[in-house]
Amino acid sequence: MKAVIGWEGRLNNFFLKSLDLSKHTRPNAEGQDIGVADQQLLKSLEKAKADVDNALCDSFNTSAVMRILSDLVTKVNSAEKLADETVLSLARWVTRIVTIFGLDPEGDLTNSERIYLEDRNSPLLALVRLLDRSLIEARAEQESLAIAKAKAKLEQKAKEAEKERELRERAKIDPAAMFKTSEYKE
Repeated sequence: MKAVIGWEGRLNNFFLKSLDLSKHTRPNAEGQDIGVADQQLLKSLEKAKADVDNALCDSFNTSAVMRILSDLVTKVNSAEKLADETVLSLARWVTRIVTIFGLDPEGDLTNSERIYLEDRNSPLLALVRLLDRSLIEARAEQESLAIAKAKAKLEQKAKEAEKERELRERAKIDPAAMFKTSEYKE
């Protein structure tokens, strides 16, 4: 579960960064110089595309694709001074892959300019839908079941400890007193 939360966190950071860029695009963003970091990321994107294709051809290897996306997004999140178009291109491709996996339930693969949607009622493009309500509910249910299971286990251990304590208390009784009845009074 922690791995899933970490993966979502990396992607959410990436999409939030991309959202900020799309809302606050610099005036000269179209003619922005592509630096060394941009070139490296674009090469990483091409490699990721090939790796994802291979993973999907390999019995739809979802875990490999998730790892590839995570590695690519980690590179983007840790890079500095990237051209806006580089980040937005990466965001569109990651959105496409995320849509293929059904993580964007209203995904439309025909619109290549759209990026992972957050607010479907907003006229502005949005990049991330932080968590789906059904996912939040499923996690809450799973957590409550785990808590209930842990509580039941603690209660069972407490009952067993109480039984053990009672047995030890009974064992402390003097055998002469234990068999003493009114018939054999002294």
